[in-house]
Amino acid sequence: MTPPFVTRYLIALNQHKLIGFATFFLITGISGIVAIQPTPPPIYRAEGRLIYTTPVKVFSQTGVQISEQGKQVLTRETLLADNVVKEVAAGMQVSSKDIVKNTVVKLPKPEGPQFISVIYRDKNKEISATIVQMLMEKMQEQSRFINTAQLRRIIEAIEKRLPQAEEELRAAEQKLEQYDRLQGPALFAAQDGTLVGVPKS
Repeated sequence: MTPPFVTRYLIALNQHKLIGFATFFLITGISGIVAIQPTPPPIYRAEGRLIYTTPVKVFSQTGVQISEQGKQVLTRETLLADNVVKEVAAGMQVSSKDIVKNTVVKLPKPEGPQFISVIYRDKNKEISATIVQMLMEKMQEQSRFINTAQLRRIIEAIEKRLPQAEEELRAAEQKLEQYDRLQGPALFAAQDGTLVGVPKS
C-alpha cells in the first residue's frame, strides 16, 4: 500500500498535468532562445585630442583678439559642421547620421587643460580610429577656415578706416609743422638757456 501523501500527489499531478507540461516547455523554450542569442559585439572607442596653438609672440592686440575669438567660435556645431561630416562620411562610406550619432566632442573648460577631445564609437576598431583621425583633420581645416575668415573681416575693417586715419595723420603732421615754425625757436632757445624774442603772428 502506498502512503496517502504519494496518492494525493499522483491525483493532483493527473488533474494538473497539462499545466505542468506547458510550464516546463515554456521555461525550456525561453531559456533555449536566450541561450541561442549571440553576445553583442564589443564597441570600440577611439579618442583624439586637438590642442589650441597660439603664436609664441603676438605683436598686436588684434592678434590676441583673433586668437580669443577663434576659441570662442569653436563649438560642437562648428566642429561637426555639415561639410566636415559629409567629407568624412564620403571617405569612409558611412552615413552622416551615424557619424554625428557616434561622435562626442568635449570642449575644454576655462580652468582645465586647453584641448578638445574627439571620441568616436564603432563595432570595428580600425574604422573608429580612422574616423577619429579624419574628423580631427577636417576639424583643423574648419578651424583654419574660420580663423582666416575672421582675419579677412578685420583686414577689411582696417582698410576701410585707413583713408580716414591717413587724413588725420596728415592733419596732425601739418599742425606739428606749424607749431615747429612758430614755437621752434623758443624751444631751442630754452634748451640752450638763451632768450629769444618770438614774433606774434
